[in-house]
Amino acid sequence: MSALITWGRRRCTPTAALLALTLAPLLVAVLHAWRAGWVPIGDHGLIELRAADVLTADHPWLGTWTSASLSAGTDLNNPGPLLFDLLAPFVKLLGGSAGAVIGVAAINGAACAVALFQGRLLAGRRGELLMAAACLSLSWSMGSEMLVDTWQPHVLLLPFLAFLAASAASAVGHVRSVAWMVGLASLLVQSHLSFTYVVALVGAAALLLCWRSVRLARPAPGGQPPWRRGAVVAGAVALLCWVQPVYEQLFGPGEGNLSRLAGASSSSSDTIGAGLGVRLVAHIVAIPPWFLRPSFQDSIPITPRSEDGLVHVAAWPPLALSFVALAAVLAVALWCVLLLRRAGDRALAHLLLVVVVAVIGALGTMLVMPLGPLGLAPHQMRWLWPISALLWWSLAAAAARLAPAGWWVSRFRARVAMGAIVVLVIINLPAHLTDGGPATFRQYRPVISSMIDQLEQVQLAEPAQFDTANLRFAEPFSGPVLFVLLDNGQPLTVVDEGFVRQLGEGRRASGEERWIVRVLERDAALDIDPAAQVLAFDDGLDAAQREEIDTLQASGEDPQRLEALVALRRSLMVAVVLMPLG
Repeated sequence: MSALITWGRRRCTPTAALLALTLAPLLVAVLHAWRAGWVPIGDHGLIELRAADVLTADHPWLGTWTSASLSAGTDLNNPGPLLFDLLAPFVKLLGGSAGAVIGVAAINGAACAVALFQGRLLAGRRGELLMAAACLSLSWSMGSEMLVDTWQPHVLLLPFLAFLAASAASAVGHVRSVAWMVGLASLLVQSHLSFTYVVALVGAAALLLCWRSVRLARPAPGGQPPWRRGAVVAGAVALLCWVQPVYEQLFGPGEGNLSRLAGASSSSSDTIGAGLGVRLVAHIVAIPPWFLRPSFQDSIPITPRSEDGLVHVAAWPPLALSFVALAAVLAVALWCVLLLRRAGDRALAHLLLVVVVAVIGALGTMLVMPLGPLGLAPHQMRWLWPISALLWWSLAAAAARLAPAGWWVSRFRARVAMGAIVVLVIINLPAHLTDGGPATFRQYRPVISSMIDQLEQVQLAEPAQFDTANLRFAEPFSGPVLFVLLDNGQPLTVVDEGFVRQLGEGRRASGEERWIVRVLERDAALDIDPAAQVLAFDDGLDAAQREEIDTLQASGEDPQRLEALVALRRSLMVAVVLMPLG
């Protein structure tokens, strides 16, 4: 027994213990998802499908179709399939729902591990503690369900935090961190276009600072430039990450996606602009509640355009206050950079400088980001939350570092930091549901689960088209339906160009299909063509609710309760039918 205890003490290093604490909310989030009966909703199903397609005849060379197509006037995909590649082993081995949940938790766990590793390179134990606090704070802000959500704007938040950590480590001259920075940057930009400008600016600044730090360092023994090996590894990582999008550009059908994206970025369209952009950035970075949990769902509401074509949010602070608050925070951060440099603390100074560059990159992104026809949505700028979390924890670390030696904060800062981390772990453990993206429609999960079970048994004898003409924007059903049928090898094709780019060229309709598969919602699910074959149907009620409806209809009692149950059934009802085409 004593030998076992000794082995445990040796293995349970402070770094391992800190990493275990940081990963605990992710493990608990997986359990919460399992207990809640997590199934894919909307785009979740499409992401699972393309992950299952990896290394098959329908291998995805690009990322998902992007809603930026609506502004650009042409169908575009996110640049690359790295997210699908990372999820593929989990989806293939564990199945759709379990594989997606565990796969996202694994990606987020790896991102936390990278952030802590880069923090240790940057500033030793202090850097580890800072990154752990930032990861746990961001996890709490997102809530347990978002930690296993496969939608790109959510699954990329912890990797973006790891990217900022790798950028800071690169900035102080850790050349091996450049490869991590390049790999994470590739994942972010390929998976969601909204990260492009802020990642590019932060990456460029980090490389410039890295070059300066390496140039000032002593040459390595033997005359080898200290940057050569790191540059070779970073170049290899970049080549490996971008070979698929480049292949599609050169050899894919029609105009390549990279050239489409370049053309779309140069086209004129309405952008968020400086005034609205300052208010958006300040609302998360400089004005309470900052990056904390209440802000994740409520600070940037989905806001359609007004009659004048602009976006107006009366609840936000006015532009003048936003500008002053943001300028004050940036001024304090830069002042801390100067004080830290005078104190000889290059690590924390460079970290703060990288985060300041990220804030400036966020402002620059607002100047060029298109304001879509649907208005403003928080998923366009989710990167603000990791930036804000890291900024405020870096400022807290700077305050502790610059405090006079006699102050209690200076004497007990390690204990205070560890206590804060334990508190953050504890508050992360309860389940928390956040509305955002496909998860907003979680009330449909029992219906979708029933539909999946029914569609697993479907065998189509002949090729059929999937009808997209009657689908409302961002509806929750088509993604899971397509995942189940196509993952089971059913001969399903699509005509709509956006869906072709979503599902792959191999699923383009040939024109010889004689059948059509259609998803019918609400009242349409009650008015099914007699010629149609019902592949799946669910009214969203459980057995007790159906029995209650029958009882109330027979007795004529409690008409208000009956009306409420009927309205609930109409709102949840869905059918998938197969019918002759034409």
